[in-house]
Amino acid sequence: MGVDLDEDAVAAHVANVGPASVGDVRELQVAERYAVVAAGVPCQPHSEQGSKRGLADDRGRLHEHVVRIANSVGAQALILENVPGIAHARRGLPAAIESVVETVRVGGFHGQWRVLDAADYGTPQHRPRVVLVAFRSAQVARGFRWPEPSHGQGRAPYVTVRAALGLKGSFRSGGRHLPVTWWQGSRRIDVDAPSFTIGTRNNADWICPVVGEAWRPQLEELALLQGFPVGFRFHGLQAAKHRQMGNALPPQLAQAVGMAVASALSGERIAVRSA
Repeated sequence: MGVDLDEDAVAAHVANVGPASVGDVRELQVAERYAVVAAGVPCQPHSEQGSKRGLADDRGRLHEHVVRIANSVGAQALILENVPGIAHARRGLPAAIESVVETVRVGGFHGQWRVLDAADYGTPQHRPRVVLVAFRSAQVARGFRWPEPSHGQGRAPYVTVRAALGLKGSFRSGGRHLPVTWWQGSRRIDVDAPSFTIGTRNNADWICPVVGEAWRPQLEELALLQGFPVGFRFHGLQAAKHRQMGNALPPQLAQAVGMAVASALSGERIAVRSA
């Protein structure tokens, strides 16, 4: 069952994944039982481009409600995901991840966290994310093993922008396509490497052929760089579609973490299936 406050996100979940409903996790009451609760709580309070208010922002404390819901449904495992900024100390205060870990502990779960890069698991994009995994059973928690990277140095080559988009020919990389000053804008994308981290707005970076006109990747191309399968249907106006795509945890990373959690719960090694 999926739950989100955003009606367009819920519609996309229903169209592509399965049952979902519009709801506020601060008020959500669930009668059914579920083995696992997974949540990508809002990143804006912890993001380098967000409010940077951390736990002082009401959205920065939604993990408390996620733990409450996990307890109410009898979950045996809990997965939380957020931006790396949640692990950074701000304004003289401890990193917010410390409060999250403590909330999980007080809620009766045994948790651990790590920064994982989606590119290491086959996504054509460098997207580091803090992932926290927690289990009701201390014994199961001790047996949990983080998923081993499948791509990168000493492993399969990274999936590149060229491969993901089916590009041919020679392209420029490095520097900026246009002289701008904001942090994410007009950079030349290296098509022979994973892309830059994709945001929730129309991308400002450029793919620059040596011969021909440069272009900014459009929604369909950005979705491929985010790891979505061809044909995935986003919902709503263009801004809403970019928000759904840019807020997502890439499927390849999500699957790797999910299979590692399933392995710990079952006591058996469960292999990640190829897409």
